[in-house]
Amino acid sequence: MDDLGKILAQSILANINEIEETTNLDYLIKNAEPDIKEEASKIKDNINSIKQILESI
Repeated sequence: MDDLGKILAQSILANINEIEETTNLDYLIKNAEPDIKEEASKIKDNINSIKQILESI
């Protein structure tokens, strides 16, 4: 069961990494209007938090 959890976590992490590559949140954080910057920053923080959890599995 632990192996299945690790495989699932790695799969989700790979999908998150792909999403990060195709969306340019850093660009939005640097160049967008203040409201969009704030939301992009929150999304990036949440993504990083999720990635840390998945990497610890």
